[in-house]
Amino acid sequence: MINKCCIFEGVLQTSAEQPDNESFECEQCGKAFPKMFSLLRHKRVHSVIKQHCCEKCGKKFSQLRALETHLRKHTQKFEKKTFPCATCGKSFKDLAAHERVHEEVRPFTCDTCGQGFTVKGSLYMHQRVHTGEKPYTCDTCGKSFSLIGTLNCHKKFHSDDRPIKCSHCNKSFKCKSHLRRHLPVHTGERRYTCKICGKTFAHHEAMTRHILIHTGEKPYICEVCGKRFRQRKEDKPFTCKLCEKSYSNIYNLSIHEKLHSGETPFKCEVCGKAYALRKSFKTHMLCHSGDRPYKCIACRKAFKWSGSLKMHMKTHTDEKMHKCETCGKSFRFVAGVKTHERIHTGEKPYICLVCGKTFRQQNSLKAHQTSHTGEKPFSCDTCGKGFCTLGNLRRHQRIHTGEKPFRCVECGREFNQSNSLKAHMHIHTGEKQYVCDKCGKSFAYLRNLRYHKCV
Repeated sequence: MINKCCIFEGVLQTSAEQPDNESFECEQCGKAFPKMFSLLRHKRVHSVIKQHCCEKCGKKFSQLRALETHLRKHTQKFEKKTFPCATCGKSFKDLAAHERVHEEVRPFTCDTCGQGFTVKGSLYMHQRVHTGEKPYTCDTCGKSFSLIGTLNCHKKFHSDDRPIKCSHCNKSFKCKSHLRRHLPVHTGERRYTCKICGKTFAHHEAMTRHILIHTGEKPYICEVCGKRFRQRKEDKPFTCKLCEKSYSNIYNLSIHEKLHSGETPFKCEVCGKAYALRKSFKTHMLCHSGDRPYKCIACRKAFKWSGSLKMHMKTHTDEKMHKCETCGKSFRFVAGVKTHERIHTGEKPYICLVCGKTFRQQNSLKAHQTSHTGEKPFSCDTCGKGFCTLGNLRRHQRIHTGEKPFRCVECGREFNQSNSLKAHMHIHTGEKQYVCDKCGKSFAYLRNLRYHKCV
C-alpha cells in the first residue's frame, strides 16, 4: 500500500511540474494530446489490436470495457436511456446535440473550409478530409479509411453476406448506411437544402460539394503544381497492365481483370448468358423477372434500375441546366446536350460494321444491327408482331391499350410517343431547328427536311 501511495504521489508531482502548454504527440500521425493517457488511448487506433472477443457472436474489441458494454446487448439487460425530441418525435441519447439540427446551430467550425458541425466528434472526423489521415487499414486489400465505421463496412465487401434488406424492393445491402443512402430512391426525400439557391439533395455530401460551386472555394491543393480543386480525388495506385485503368485498391483491380481474362463465373440459368461481374449478372436477371422496384412518386411509373428513376425524376421539374452553345437549346442531362450537338456538327460516331452506315446514338446503331440479323426477340402478346428492341415493343403496345401518356401542356392533346409530342410542340413554339445546308430553309420536322432534300 505504501509503494502504491509513493507511486501515485510521484505521478501527482510529475503532473504538477508539467507546463500547461506541453502536449504529447503521436509519432505515427503527428496528432497532439494534452495528456499522456489520451495519447495512449489514441495509439490503439493505429494498432487496432482487438484482443477481447465476444463468445456469442465473435465480434472483437480493443478495450475490455467496450466488450462488457457489447455483452449487455446479448443479455438484454442494457437499455439505452433515450430522450424524445419535441420537434420530430425521434429519441436520442444526446438530445441536446440533436436539437441543434432543428435550430441550425453548428458551434464547431472547421478552420480549413468553414463547414459547421453540431458535435465536436463530427468536426474531428471531418478534418481528416483535409489532412488525408486514414489510420484504419483493411487487412485483406490494404485500403485505408479515416473512420473505423467505414472500415468495418468495407470489410463486408470481401464477403457475400448481405443481411440488410430494403422493405420496398427487397434489395439487400451489406451495411445499414448503404440502406439509408438507398431509401430516398423510393421515398423521394431530399432533406438537405442549399440556402443559396434552394436546390435540394438526398445526401449531405452531395449538398456540401454543390455549395462549393457558389462559394468558389477550392480547398484541395496539388502538392506538385499548387493548383487548387473543389474535390480531393483518391489515389489509385493499382493499375491494370492491359488497359492501364487505375483503381484505389487491389480488390477492385482483381474484379476489373476478369473483363480481360474472359472469366465469367456468374451464369444465368434462364438463358445461359454469363457475366464477369455479379452486378452485371443481377442487372441482367431483372430482364427475366420483369421486376420494376423503383417507382416515381410523381406519376407512379416503375423502373428496373435506380439510375433510370433518377433520370426520369428530372422530367417532372423545369430545371434544364445544360445548354447547347450553338442554338441555346437546354437539356436536363449532359448526355442529352452532347447527343443534340451532333445535329450541328454532323458527327455520327457509331458505325455499323456490316454496311458502314453511321449513327448519332448507340441505341440507333443497336436497333439497326437487327436489320442484318433479322432478330426480333421481343413479341407482342396481343398480335404477335416482333420487335428488335424492348422500347419499340412498349411503344407498339400502346396501340392496343390506347394509352397516351404524353400530354401537351399548351392545348391538352395527348400522344402515345414522346417524339410525337416533341414534334407537336413546334406548332406552339414556332421553332424550326432543322436547316438545309444548301439553301438555308428551315423546317420544324426532320422528315420535312429529308423530303425537301430529295426534291
